[in-house]
Amino acid sequence: PRTIRGAAVPPDARRDPGFAPPQRALWIAQVAKAEAMLRAHGAWRHNYGFDALYAAPESPEDALARKWWPDGVLSGPDSAGRPVQYIRLGAADLPGIEREIGRKAFCDYCAKLNETCY
Repeated sequence: PRTIRGAAVPPDARRDPGFAPPQRALWIAQVAKAEAMLRAHGAWRHNYGFDALYAAPESPEDALARKWWPDGVLSGPDSAGRPVQYIRLGAADLPGIEREIGRKAFCDYCAKLNETCY
């Protein structure tokens, strides 16, 4: 018998109008998983206070991180409109930046930098 992703397909499946291909069930499961991930991301942004963080003025820690951040950051959309960010991380002392400004400020700066792609 023919199989699609491990599920056996009867030979007369195309003629049966009630037959739901296995791909449909997989697609429905993937849509539900994607929706759950998107909702979890929205909840994380709300709990982290990301909107207020992004609207806040630049802090001294941001200025220091920007000064020591690697040169050559390229960000923007690709030809299909998807956000792309290229950072030369090997050219920076990321542990040193984190040590100087603290983990929270470092994560906040990275989150703000990533948000500029969108």
